[in-house]
Amino acid sequence: MLPHWHRIDTSQNYTRSCSAPLPPPYVVGKYLDVSGNGFISYDEFSKFLFEHVDPHMPRVQVAAYWAAIDEDRSGHVTMGEFCRRAPLVA
Repeated sequence: MLPHWHRIDTSQNYTRSCSAPLPPPYVVGKYLDVSGNGFISYDEFSKFLFEHVDPHMPRVQVAAYWAAIDEDRSGHVTMGEFCRRAPLVA
């Protein structure tokens, strides 16, 4: 589990369980890029959130996080976009 994402969830129980130092966004981005193609897809992003952050997160919230990260609205996120934008939603 990547503790960087604990700040997305407002559950105090989850926040307390993630006290490790925050990894840099690039490390998190590489972890999210399951396909290894250099981009993060919406599917990869949402799967991570549902599996590691909150399985009951409303899809509208996932979509809002995605919209905040996908700067150019291309439908995929480059590592550059992720590194610039992820700290804004974490």
